[in-house]
Amino acid sequence: MSEFMDWKLVENIPPMVNEFIGIIDTILMLDISDLRVIICSFAEKEKTSDEFVYTDRKKIYKELFKMSPFSFNCPDNLIISILDFNIIE
Repeated sequence: MSEFMDWKLVENIPPMVNEFIGIIDTILMLDISDLRVIICSFAEKEKTSDEFVYTDRKKIYKELFKMSPFSFNCPDNLIISILDFNIIE
């Protein structure tokens, strides 16, 4: 989570987040039919909220940026469903 805490501008992706996105791309090349990424900053039954979003692989960094306090939209838990699995850019 520390990489998210220091992420100030959406277009300046921290190295560890970029590496994470690369791992997601590698997984998507395995012909996965349904992939969801769950980022949890705080979890307590009946006290936290989940945000569900859909994105394609080219825009996943924009959704991940939501976990930065500089996004002003930091959910407790972010669940990203990734679309366009077989598109390799």
